[in-house]
Amino acid sequence: MTTRDRPREADSSDPQIKFSHIVKEYPTDDGGTFRALDDVSLDVGANEFFTLLGPSGCGKTTLLRILAGFETPNEGRVTLDGTDITSDPANKRPVNTVFQSYALFPHMTIKDNVGFGLRMLGRPRSEYDATALEILELVRLPQMAARKPSQLSGGQQQRIALARALAPHPRVLLLDEPLSALDLKLRKEMQIEMKRIQQESHTTFVFVTHDQEEALTMSDRIAVMDHGTLQQVGTPQQIYNRPVNRFVAGFIGEMNFIETVGTPMANGSALVFDTPLGQMHAPKEATVPPHAAILAIRPERFRLHDGSGPDKNVINAVVENVIFTGPFASVHIRCGERPQELRVRLSAAENDLADVVVGGSIKLEMPTEHLRMLAP
Repeated sequence: MTTRDRPREADSSDPQIKFSHIVKEYPTDDGGTFRALDDVSLDVGANEFFTLLGPSGCGKTTLLRILAGFETPNEGRVTLDGTDITSDPANKRPVNTVFQSYALFPHMTIKDNVGFGLRMLGRPRSEYDATALEILELVRLPQMAARKPSQLSGGQQQRIALARALAPHPRVLLLDEPLSALDLKLRKEMQIEMKRIQQESHTTFVFVTHDQEEALTMSDRIAVMDHGTLQQVGTPQQIYNRPVNRFVAGFIGEMNFIETVGTPMANGSALVFDTPLGQMHAPKEATVPPHAAILAIRPERFRLHDGSGPDKNVINAVVENVIFTGPFASVHIRCGERPQELRVRLSAAENDLADVVVGGSIKLEMPTEHLRMLAP
């Protein structure tokens, strides 16, 4: 890369990008309006890999387009490095966008494709040639400089599209589901490559996806969205291990939900809930009203109960189905007075799976520290 001062590390307390109370509405055929974004406020730190995650129609792409300058909010403002850019046209913003479609010029060499943005900025040929070669080194494709796009694989074309967007050294790179056209194996490889490129280029990436694994694999922080609102913002570990509500818990990975009955009793640092599976102990959550809580636990948090120790959070279950995958067994069980189906993932290294057979009875423990209280 050309010599540049290394940007400060990602720090959400000193945001590079700030969305403040963004509202975006579109007219509907019946004369009304559809609110795509509803009072969204969000900070993104410098040099951060930040992901907007959610199902189709949640507003994530609309928010990205507002940052790019392709859409204008009805209310609210966007600042970049302290400057209000809400009304700036797209071509006046120091950001570039990578789309799902690579949009490489088929008649140009790879080097000319990468240097195209600098050429449009009026830079001399010597500069954009040198920069293109440096960026090709960054994406580990310098040997492809003289080739045409048709001579590259899908993964290589994706890296060239990324290189072209990075060549003008934008302050922020926006990525709108750029990996969705790749096959599964190549997508996983590109997740690792994209994170490396982001770190080595010292550029803020704002990434849009509906793929939870992509978000968890690459992101420094994730904003989970639904119906135009922010549901939770946090690190991948926070989002996965401490979801704030049922939507986030169910959208990120697999989750079992257990309904509660009545008001729980206090027991030290835990609360004791009556459930269809029996009494369950769960840690207190200050932000969740106990009388309205549901309980949640990830499939991999269950343990086979060997009969030793107390029977706290232990359930009797009938095995409905077993899928053995080597180090793990995915087990569907039925349990409770009103039969409830749960999904369990047991480690072969930590559990004796010999008795886990279809139609058999097993005892399972749900460790208190892994049960989550969630708002419904």
